[in-house]
Amino acid sequence: MSNKPPIEVPQGAIRLNTDSQKLEFYAQDQWFEMATDVPTLDGGVRALFALGRVSAPNFSNIIEFVTTATNGNSSDFGDLTDPRGMGGAFASNVFGYFQGGQSSGGTSPINRSDRVTIASTGNAIDSGNLEGHYMATVGLSNSTRGIDAGGTNPNGKKNRIGYITMSSGGNFVDFGDLLGTNMAQGGMASPTRGIMTGGRVSDPAGFTNVMQFITIGTLGNAQDFGDLTVAQAYQTGCSNPIRGVLSGGYSPSPSSYTTTSLIESVQIATLGNAMDYADLVAATNTMRAASTPTRGFFAGGNTGSQTNTIQFISFQTSGTASDFGDLQNTADELQGGCSNGHGGL
Repeated sequence: MSNKPPIEVPQGAIRLNTDSQKLEFYAQDQWFEMATDVPTLDGGVRALFALGRVSAPNFSNIIEFVTTATNGNSSDFGDLTDPRGMGGAFASNVFGYFQGGQSSGGTSPINRSDRVTIASTGNAIDSGNLEGHYMATVGLSNSTRGIDAGGTNPNGKKNRIGYITMSSGGNFVDFGDLLGTNMAQGGMASPTRGIMTGGRVSDPAGFTNVMQFITIGTLGNAQDFGDLTVAQAYQTGCSNPIRGVLSGGYSPSPSSYTTTSLIESVQIATLGNAMDYADLVAATNTMRAASTPTRGFFAGGNTGSQTNTIQFISFQTSGTASDFGDLQNTADELQGGCSNGHGGL
C-alpha cells in the first residue's frame, strides 16, 4: 500500500493499511500507525484515580484502579504520600504521576509529585516537586514527557507550564507559558500535541471557552487551538491518539456555577472549535478522567452530592455515557486520573 495519501485526505482520517494490517491515522500530512494495545504485567490497560475529597474538608490519600477492558467496580491500588485533592495527573505506559493539589483540611497548595508503577499495586513514592506550590492544575503527557500547567496559590492564578521526563522523574522545569493565567482546565494529548481547555481566569465565575495547545516534544508557549461550545471550568479531559473529549464541569451564570452534563469533542491533529459529542449520565463536576484507545472513563465528582459512579464513552460513537461500575468511595475534587493506555502513548 502506498504511503502517499489520496488528494485532500482530512486530518484525523483513519485507514487499515492492507500491507501491514495495522490501523493508521492521518495527521500533519502523513499516516501514523495507531497504538492498539499497551503491554502491562496483568495483560490489560489500567485506569487509576486518586480520590481527593471524600468528606469536607478532608482529602484522602487513596488510589483506586479499574482494569478497563471489563466493566466493574474499582479495587484498591495503594496510597499517595499524603492526603490531597484538586491536583494534576499523567502517565507513561509504566509510571503514573500525581502532582500538586490542595492539602487536607485547608486551602494550602502543595508542590509534591508522587509516582506509582501502574502494573503493580502499591503506595506512591515522592518523585520530586513542581516549580512551586499549586492547586487546580492540569496534567497531560505523551510517552516521554509529563506536562503540568496552570493552577493557583495564595499569590493568584498562574500561566506556568512545567514538565518532567517520566522515566527519570525529578523536579519539574519550565516548559513555557499558557496564553494567560488560568486554573481548573481540562487536558488531553496525542503523541505530539497537548491541549488545555477552558478554565477559570478570574473570580468569582470568570470562565473561558478558549482551548490552547503545545507541541509536547519542543519547549515553548501555548498557542490558540479553538473554542469550546461554552465557557467552562473544572472539566475533565481524556483522549485516544485522534479524538479528545471534555466532560462535565461548571458553566458560568453571572456570578455562580452551573453543573453541566455536556461532553465535547475535538480532533487533536486539526485546529478548530469543539463540537457537542455526548452527555454524561448526570450533570457532574470535579471528576477525573482516564482513557484507552477505544474508551474514555470519568470517575467520581459531584452531582449535587458526592458520587462514586464511574462512567464511560466510546471514542468511535457519540451518545450518552454508560455506567462502568463504582469507586469504592464517594469523592469529588479528585487528585487526578491517568492510565497506561491513553492517547499520548
